Amino acid sequence: MAYTSAAQKGTPVASALNGREETQFNDFTLSRINLLFAVRNEDVRRALKGGLRRRGFNAIHDFGTATSIREALCAEFPDLLICDQDLPDGDICDMVRHLRHQDLGHNPFTLVIVLLTDPSAARIRRAIDSGTDDIIAAPTSIDTLSQRFLKLVERRKPFVVTNDYVGPTRRKKARPGAEEVPLIRVPNSAKLKLEGECSQATIQKLVEKASGMVTERKLEREAVQVSYRVDRVMEQHRKGRSAIEMRPHLERLAELARDIERRVKGARRAEVADMCRTLLQVAVSLLGDLDRPDLKSVELLPPVAAALEAAFAVKPEVCEAPATIQ
Repeated sequence: MAYTSAAQKGTPVASALNGREETQFNDFTLSRINLLFAVRNEDVRRALKGGLRRRGFNAIHDFGTATSIREALCAEFPDLLICDQDLPDGDICDMVRHLRHQDLGHNPFTLVIVLLTDPSAARIRRAIDSGTDDIIAAPTSIDTLSQRFLKLVERRKPFVVTNDYVGPTRRKKARPGAEEVPLIRVPNSAKLKLEGECSQATIQKLVEKASGMVTERKLEREAVQVSYRVDRVMEQHRKGRSAIEMRPHLERLAELARDIERRVKGARRAEVADMCRTLLQVAVSLLGDLDRPDLKSVELLPPVAAALEAAFAVKPEVCEAPATIQ
């Protein structure tokens, strides 16, 4: 039996399926979902793909390698990625992390479900830290995949952006005394397609807007991290410690300078790009002669760090989750 879509009834997707023992969807609605599907075992992949087709998924791009998934993320605009954590030529977690940080693909807010054949604590943590939306122990069933997908459609968590993490918030509530990190409600293209409220062009505009907000937040956090690393370098310099102890901080400063310059766009941020180039030159220069660090170069670090942090001091507007961004 095929159930009527939420868009057809004018009700949320969950209402259309509420009370059903088995999750099924209307072919018309699920055929809109662009699904990337990667399972290393060919027989399992074939069986699960057949089950997904019977449920109504039509645009299924199935793969067996990490390389093919990477290429598909760059070629497609996926709404959903279901993938084994381990593929013959790579670990999907690194790929998900690059996706979330906008270093890969066209939709950094793709719903991601990772399948774990070895759900140890360390591997679960690795998957969560990548920015995935959900994890499922493998082998799994079509019923489980359908139920988890429905949950993500209806109750996807807002995103949090820190220095090294972009993805669904992992905290149920803030820890006492911890910094309150703003949450960003990002577009859920799967939900928008199921409810039939947006064209693909509109969805892409929503993704671009949310991507800009994520970038602004990430730039702010990276500028704070620059100040932190510079403080560590100056502290070690004042105490006369071995210059070799500066190495990890200087290497991180070089990474941050490159990333901030790469992400900054527009003429209004030209001065920020200049500061990043100065920071990079100083860090590289000091790394090149750690035994005899140039005093003038070291003294350049604090004002550059302060200027960078000031450039991103104004916090970005946090999305208030209008009806079209859920």
